[in-house]
Amino acid sequence: MKRLGAPGPVSIIAQSGSVAQMLSIDDRGLGIASILSTGNEAVVTSAHALDHLADDPFTEVVLMFIETIRDPAAFAAAAQRARANGKRLAVVRNGRSETGSGTIAGHTGGLAGDDAVYSAFFERLGIPRFNDIDTLLEAGAYLLAFKDPPARGGVGVMTLSGGEAGLAADLADDAGLELPPFSDEGAISLNELLPDFRSPNNPMDGITLGFDVEGVRTVCDAMAGDTAFGTMAMVFGAPAAGGHDDAFVLDVMRDGLLTEPDNDTRLVIVNTVAALGRNAQIEQRARELGGVMLHGLRAGLEVISKCGDAAPATAMPRLADVAAPAGLTGWGGLDEAARFEVMNRAGVPMVECRLVDDRAEAVTALHQWGRPIVLKGSAPGLVHKTEHGLVKTNLAEAAAVEAAFDEVVAVLGELSLPGSHVVAQPMAQDGLELIVGVRNEPGFGPMLVVGPGGVLVDLIGEASLHAAPISRDTAMEIVSSDRIGRLIDGYRGAGPFDRDAAARALVAMSEFAWAARHCLSFAEINPLIVHADGASAVDIALSLRESTSQPGVQP
Repeated sequence: MKRLGAPGPVSIIAQSGSVAQMLSIDDRGLGIASILSTGNEAVVTSAHALDHLADDPFTEVVLMFIETIRDPAAFAAAAQRARANGKRLAVVRNGRSETGSGTIAGHTGGLAGDDAVYSAFFERLGIPRFNDIDTLLEAGAYLLAFKDPPARGGVGVMTLSGGEAGLAADLADDAGLELPPFSDEGAISLNELLPDFRSPNNPMDGITLGFDVEGVRTVCDAMAGDTAFGTMAMVFGAPAAGGHDDAFVLDVMRDGLLTEPDNDTRLVIVNTVAALGRNAQIEQRARELGGVMLHGLRAGLEVISKCGDAAPATAMPRLADVAAPAGLTGWGGLDEAARFEVMNRAGVPMVECRLVDDRAEAVTALHQWGRPIVLKGSAPGLVHKTEHGLVKTNLAEAAAVEAAFDEVVAVLGELSLPGSHVVAQPMAQDGLELIVGVRNEPGFGPMLVVGPGGVLVDLIGEASLHAAPISRDTAMEIVSSDRIGRLIDGYRGAGPFDRDAAARALVAMSEFAWAARHCLSFAEINPLIVHADGASAVDIALSLRESTSQPGVQP
């Protein structure tokens, strides 16, 4: 550990000694408390370093450059303790690309692992993750400035040009930062001041009332006072050597801006171009106003997006250590109907499924359900039933059911698989097909994988990964965002579909994965069909681990 003179508030953990040395220069002016380089972690790991800093009285913010986490459970416990002690954390983890992953393995002797797992792991721990060191340093400045979340949600962006406003909108979208419109009251108030050809927008061109101090200050104060915005980002160019916007902006900030006693809007000054350098005067003025100055428009907006609510957790809840789902340990000997029942008891909405021993029972199922049915040939360990001709769908007549039953039995006979059997299911209603899977990652625990399913799996090849179990809010985010959200809303005459039912199914599958983490290897539902009303899973593939000695992470 290297102590550099009078300690500052920021400590650094880096698995790369070169990165640690570079950051020790501290050109960003954060103030260094400690630098801990763990190298190949033959003895001391990043978890040990973070556990030490959790109690360090000098440290307020911990910035981490991580390659491989060798003990996820210990790291999670240290992160929980650090956050509970008021420390704010941010991380860069390299190895996102295949080439980067191979480089890490050669450099540290550790396995890099699947990068999506790391993202889900950091998300669960509430640690914002960045992809480069420059942005990590800006995150450090932001986290130093703001110890608590903003009083209100919503980010308002004001620039000093239309071009910068458009660029800010694009980069905010890239960063996943939503920029809400003005409130109705705020829009009416500002409209009274604007010319007829302008209207309040976010981002807002601050010179819409003219390039003068009072005009820009008026726009600033209107945004700062609008209840739609808890954070205001003021974007401009201010070289370290002076010139361009700096003198003008200092005049705007000199008095009036965000200085009302009851104004709790968070102020973030963003220097459009990081290469312009740090303008000491404006940095100082931002601090006097209770804000911070960030450098680089892309980095600044990403930091606001990821760190906006990164308050220290006083009590991160522990997940319930529940018993494994009933019937799971004997999964290998269960027929498909019994397996469906295990999942249904766990809250996963499986379609009705029954064992049929002969043609007569299959026809009885058709009549009892009163709609077309599916016959499946199955056996323990059998996958890809369709490829073997073991799935017969849309059987609506007794003769068709009998013929299909005979065909399935014949194929099962040719395969000669122990425990083979035939099941019947009612045909599921049409809907949006999702793939919902679980990967139990050694050390990290169960991860929920969600993406467009059915025939879209190979066509789209898109999925998100989340540490299980997930909350209902997280489930709603999954089924409301990106491609899945657009498909659920309705697309080209299909839909809309039941978003709440989809979210409930994801929560249930994630809770099942957490309860089964000691024995589960993977599980996959493809597809989960989300209907206009409700959702149903029509198939389940599941594998148990050979060893049950490695529990998942307990955050």
